Amino acid sequence: MRSLVEEDACDLGVIDASKHLHTYRIYLQMAGVSQDDLTDSFPFSGVIHRSESLYIAGIIDIRFLMPSEKYILKLCLLGDGAVGKTSLVRRFVFDVFDDKYIMSFGTKVSKKVIRVDESEIDLMIWDILGQRMLESLHAAYYRGAVGAFAVCDFTRPETMSNLRNWIGSFKAVVGEQPVIVLGNKMDLERKFSLEELQAFGGSVGCLALETSAKTGTNVERAFSEMGRMMLGAK
Repeated sequence: MRSLVEEDACDLGVIDASKHLHTYRIYLQMAGVSQDDLTDSFPFSGVIHRSESLYIAGIIDIRFLMPSEKYILKLCLLGDGAVGKTSLVRRFVFDVFDDKYIMSFGTKVSKKVIRVDESEIDLMIWDILGQRMLESLHAAYYRGAVGAFAVCDFTRPETMSNLRNWIGSFKAVVGEQPVIVLGNKMDLERKFSLEELQAFGGSVGCLALETSAKTGTNVERAFSEMGRMMLGAK
């Protein structure tokens, strides 16, 4: 039997799992989570990650939050293939660069813990497949996102103009969540300028930054800026 406080929390669609653990466990059991994962010895953050994945996938309709000042936030990377999205993630998460291009099929999720002032964020970075033929599948990956990087390639001007569609489809699913436009491969010979990138960003209502996954320039800054913007959107 749930308490009145838990009933009210369920009506809101968001529950602090640390305060309503009984309701939290019931919902996870209904969603088919193993009883082994619900023992007191199981790491609290691990169960939270499991429930957040279930929420994003649409399996459960209640979102369980971490205790105050701790957040799990989903960040999507948007943009055409070969603009360097995967390389940016590798540079930020692992501080390495790999210039071999591997076509991404499906979605790769990476985790990076960052701090913004007094808050700790478990940033779940979803590297969305970038092939134009698979655009119809993208909406399923946008659900639950609190922000996105829209990435283009300074050596291919069309990748910047294509971001207008990427950003539009993202916001059609998640609403007015923060998006930062990134002009990647700034270390190579450019086919358009930083000023043109900033003008494009302004036209779609987004901050625009230049980055290089190869040298690491502005990569840390971009993720730090996004972390602050995502907290502000919560």
